Amino acid sequence: VNYALFLWFPFYLSEGLGLDRSLSSLMATRFDLGFICGAILAGLLSDVTTHWARMPMRSPVVSGFLLFSLIPMGVMRFSTQPDVIKWAIFCCGILQGGPADALTSAVSVDLGKHPRLQGQRAVSTVAGIIDGTGAVGAAVGQYLVGSLSDIYGWKSVFLFLLICLASAFVLSLLRLFKELAEVRQMRAKEFMDVEPESSDSENSPCETSGSYC
Repeated sequence: VNYALFLWFPFYLSEGLGLDRSLSSLMATRFDLGFICGAILAGLLSDVTTHWARMPMRSPVVSGFLLFSLIPMGVMRFSTQPDVIKWAIFCCGILQGGPADALTSAVSVDLGKHPRLQGQRAVSTVAGIIDGTGAVGAAVGQYLVGSLSDIYGWKSVFLFLLICLASAFVLSLLRLFKELAEVRQMRAKEFMDVEPESSDSENSPCETSGSYC
């Protein structure tokens, strides 16, 4: 989706909506600006969720951003007003830039430092796998965007992008549920570890013998 908007959006504005090319390029830069803001915002929020969970936890941010990104993408599918589209593409940059940077940076580091990979330099390998997989998806997506725009029109392109975002959101829920389950297990284990210590302190020898320590 990111590559499609990066490469095809100026062409859509000029050819699909008939806007001036200079205006189309200027409006397309709003996606880049939103991408920067989204990356910073997602990083801050992921630090908050990681601090709350006391373990690397990025999926709530990724899932939330992907869910809300459906709104501006849907607006661009149905609206042809430049004033509306320029803000919709900015919101798309924010809501899609966050998950993109989270997957290619923070998640790569988290996976590379996984306990099962202790002693192995796997951060670069994991980052390469993520980027390589994304490049394959981008190549397929660019071909489909061109084919759909020629055969069915630009509305079908945005429908295709909406389906991609919805699919990514559904897949991110699998990781979200897994991380939430891990947090619950960790909290339950901590509670069970604290409970015996408190009961031992209540039934200490000093109290049972009636003496003071």
